[in-house]
Amino acid sequence: MKNKLTLLLLAFLIFSCKQNEKEYNNNQNESINNNQSKNNDLPTINPRNITFPDKNQIMNDLLGKSVSGWTFKKLDEFDLVDILNSKILDNNVLELTVYLDLTDYYLHDDWDGQVIISYGLQKDNQWHFLNISGNLENNNKDDKTPRKTRSIQNTD
Repeated sequence: MKNKLTLLLLAFLIFSCKQNEKEYNNNQNESINNNQSKNNDLPTINPRNITFPDKNQIMNDLLGKSVSGWTFKKLDEFDLVDILNSKILDNNVLELTVYLDLTDYYLHDDWDGQVIISYGLQKDNQWHFLNISGNLENNNKDDKTPRKTRSIQNTD
């Protein structure tokens, strides 16, 4: 009698697990289908009809933004904008690695550094600014003599 009850209980547990597994798989498939439908709403990158942000767009997009102690106030502050690298993430995010050489409009301090600027591709097939991160340094903190002009080599 005990063996029959044990077998019956075991059969019930196996059946119950199978039902839970079926429900789980159905929920997973439903979730995948929902995500695919959401991703279909995003534009896909076609180089023929999408232009990447150029230096002028980058400078204009940065106005009013801040990174590592610097706030971009005027276009005249940009001495050099050099796009070092570009990377497309998830087919709708563009990440640009950019070297910036800047002169503070009011204090005339020299700043430079490398930043990462992210853009999102919108349905109008235009890149729209998302954020900026990175490190800019004030080159005049300890030294009040103007620094020499320097250039950066693009290694493609």
